[in-house]
Amino acid sequence: MTVGIPLVHEGEDVNAYILMSTFVALNLFIAVVVNAMHENEPSAAELQTQAELNAVRQELAALNAKLDQLLLRDQPS
Repeated sequence: MTVGIPLVHEGEDVNAYILMSTFVALNLFIAVVVNAMHENEPSAAELQTQAELNAVRQELAALNAKLDQLLLRDQPS
């Protein structure tokens, strides 16, 4: 006579439970990996902001170069 609830009833295949549990664990692992990869991707707004920042930096560099030219031209020789 057994005490408690049996985990496997007579006639049921234990391998099916092991296989199902393995697939559930594998699916959870894949979900965690995919979620981590998705969080590391920059969003469209971040990419747009970065592009605008690069454009402002280039414009600032061009203005600094022009200012240097003007300052050098106005210096007495």
